[in-house]
Amino acid sequence: MRGLSAALELAGQTGRPMHALLRVDLDGFTCVQASFGDAAADRLVELAGRRIAQCLATSDLMTRAGEDEFHVLVACGGDAAAAWRVAELILHMLAAPYQLDTRQVAITACVGLALVRPDHATPDEVVRDALEAVHRAKNVGPAHCALFDDGMHEASINQLRLAAELRLAMERRELRIHYQPIVSCRTGELSSLEALLRWQHPTQGVLLPGDFIPSLARAKLMGEAGRWTVTEVVRQAIEWRSLVAREFSIGVNVSARQLTDPAFLPFAIAAVAEAGLPSSALTFELTEDVELGAGDAPLRGLRAAREAWFRVCVDDFGTGYSSLSYLLRLPVDAIKLDRAFVRGVDLDSRQREVVGAIIRLAHALDLDVVAEGVEQPEELDVLRELECDLAQGHLFSRALSPAELRQWAARHASGDPTR
Repeated sequence: MRGLSAALELAGQTGRPMHALLRVDLDGFTCVQASFGDAAADRLVELAGRRIAQCLATSDLMTRAGEDEFHVLVACGGDAAAAWRVAELILHMLAAPYQLDTRQVAITACVGLALVRPDHATPDEVVRDALEAVHRAKNVGPAHCALFDDGMHEASINQLRLAAELRLAMERRELRIHYQPIVSCRTGELSSLEALLRWQHPTQGVLLPGDFIPSLARAKLMGEAGRWTVTEVVRQAIEWRSLVAREFSIGVNVSARQLTDPAFLPFAIAAVAEAGLPSSALTFELTEDVELGAGDAPLRGLRAAREAWFRVCVDDFGTGYSSLSYLLRLPVDAIKLDRAFVRGVDLDSRQREVVGAIIRLAHALDLDVVAEGVEQPEELDVLRELECDLAQGHLFSRALSPAELRQWAARHASGDPTR
């Protein structure tokens, strides 16, 4: 970008960073684009750029780096805290609603900061570090900042390596599905399962999703992995239904972006139809994120899923950008109460009141409530008193391989699932 080469030269002369590069990525642009059109989305970015400019000193420089990204070069005199304050001001300014003709929309952003160091050989290396920092910010959640450090570079190299290995892993069938039981709070009977992706790495052993999902995204394999997961879960669902001799659903984690993929839902519909299963055999577990509130496209995806008779559940309810009134807009069947609300609910009376209020509201809206992360019998006792519908957690079982789940189901076909 303009000025970055001069900033590098100055860093070399002084032997220390004198500038910071801020990478500003807008959240929700694609939803506005899908919902209101290209002209409205371009207008949104134009307005966002004006707000960013209001946060800058006359010595700072800004340029549009992509469809919904900006680069900002801040003269900070080597003070990372000064650049961080600019980043926080930018986030604050961008969060206010935008007027697009007769519509009002709200978006957020994430900011990655990289000091322009003397050891940067080229402007591209500075841009690379700022990009890595913004990825870290996005992993934390919407409206966050992150400052690049050397650990990020090592992590980035590891992610790139894993991305290359994942392509082979898909071919070698190294991905696995484990299943965590979800039980009735009232009767203790098995109610459903959550399908959880695992990677049986040839040298590192079993890797959890947090270890490789970012690499799947970088390798542009999320769509392929999602289709494989649906296919495998549908195949396994036939066996589970025969094993427990009744119908139940298996939850598959999906993102709002997957539900807006025009190929995903038809694929899922065809998969259950070919297997002779009802669509209700699958529950799409949608992690709460700001994309749901940024436009109509994800909501249309949710409505289409329910119209096809798939069940839809909001995962980790109570985190991110949710509120109780948020449920009024979402065409869903259930919510999963985040484990932060469940942990210690038997010890904190105020926490108990909050959980009870969420359960009552959900029931008033005809939604089931699943409590996540139940680990203590006392927590389950309180959840029963509050009339929570379902629960999952290590009190009942960790996530199990298909063979382990068959053994678990045989042991708990009748009786206490916490044994």
